[in-house]
Amino acid sequence: AMPCTIPQRGATKVCSFAVVVPAAMEGPVMLRYAVTPFYQNYPQYIASSTPSGAWKELTGQILAQDARDKACREQASAVTAQGQLIYPCGIQATSVFNDTFEVFVDGARMELDHSSLAWASDVQRFANPAGYPGADEGYSWLPDRYPSVINSELGARDELFVAWMRPQALPHVLRRYGRFNASIPAGANVTVRVSASFPVESLGAQKRVVLASESEEAAGGAHAFGAFLAGAGAVCWAIAVATLGIHGLCPRTPG
Repeated sequence: AMPCTIPQRGATKVCSFAVVVPAAMEGPVMLRYAVTPFYQNYPQYIASSTPSGAWKELTGQILAQDARDKACREQASAVTAQGQLIYPCGIQATSVFNDTFEVFVDGARMELDHSSLAWASDVQRFANPAGYPGADEGYSWLPDRYPSVINSELGARDELFVAWMRPQALPHVLRRYGRFNASIPAGANVTVRVSASFPVESLGAQKRVVLASESEEAAGGAHAFGAFLAGAGAVCWAIAVATLGIHGLCPRTPG
């Protein structure tokens, strides 16, 4: 767990933690963050980014006020305290994870690449409205609210944002943050500097950082999914055999 408590909402605290890598890690190395428990599967949370919620805004449309009132029912996720319209609105789009990370290997700073973090199909669907990012002071855009995370040129198509907007089914969030191409030798000192802005104390949640070789990450995911499919198949076969056995031993009398 990261001992990096934020003193108050809206504040940022910088802290670092270091580890000695016990075994070599082949590059590229992926940094991921975890928040647990965090319920992205809560119905109201998911609905905020569906067609009945803010989906049209996520795809670059400007809604009329009456349509916006229906799509963005929570006032706090629709309008700022200064009266600006939050774009895109919705609980999910206004709860973006905004901690940032820097990685140092034996004192050398690694350049993190934030591409290919989200599904390509999701990136293609998301869009900014015509005229973005205009100087219209009536709107609060993503980079206005999350300047350390959202690239102003990309806006809603920033992959850190797009990845966040795909809700996870289980009560925890595990997302990719960035990768660097260097390998890490065994015994290297790795320091992660965290600029923590995402509050979790009131949720009773914890934040963690995971570093893994991208090849191991892919293999681990494939293995887990394969194990799930194999297990599901075995259960289906067992149910089928049990059903046939019951039918054979206790046949139903017609009529």
